[in-house]
Amino acid sequence: STLWIGTRVAGLLRVQETPWAAFDRDSGLPGDQVYSFLEADGREGARAIWIGTNVGAACLSEGRVDRHGVATGLPASQVRSLVSLRTADGRREVWAAVVGSGLFRFDGRTWHPVEAGAAFRAADAVVLLAVDDGEGPSELWVGTEKSGLGRYAGGRWSAFGVADGLPSESVLSLLSTRDESGRTIWVGTRGGGLARIAGGRVVAVHDRGKG
Repeated sequence: STLWIGTRVAGLLRVQETPWAAFDRDSGLPGDQVYSFLEADGREGARAIWIGTNVGAACLSEGRVDRHGVATGLPASQVRSLVSLRTADGRREVWAAVVGSGLFRFDGRTWHPVEAGAAFRAADAVVLLAVDDGEGPSELWVGTEKSGLGRYAGGRWSAFGVADGLPSESVLSLLSTRDESGRTIWVGTRGGGLARIAGGRVVAVHDRGKG
């Protein structure tokens, strides 16, 4: 097994039974501040590790590091979150949340900006969550720093904010769970506690006042 550790100023560390290995700008990363990871399919089915840094992203596969930045359509800014989404035709695409620039998807060659319309401010996106149920396309949840929560499902965007029951417009973390009653999305917020979304609506808020 392998453990990957992202650091604030020293790049990426790989821990295995063999000695640790460090990956930084000298070994091909675009930046030494690591914000996010994603393990996904790479070239010809090989596994790949995607790394979001302070100046773009990189893909590590079969010992090779490919940088992703302006030359491939991705802004050279903080890549705060990465997810793999299944499309309607069964393909997988890597999506990224880039601070100040919004959402981008990778088609295997080039990054493309994703337009969320007026649903919410995609430029505020800081955390992504992909949810796969069955064989259909993934559902995407987007937590933002200042404008609540976005959801992309069935080809349409929708949003959740304070007016919809969220305790705060600033989202820090997202988690999906499932039990006999169905799917639940847990939303950690800044200053407002934890919200629970089920059936397309906010059904509960857990904060200090509730233990």
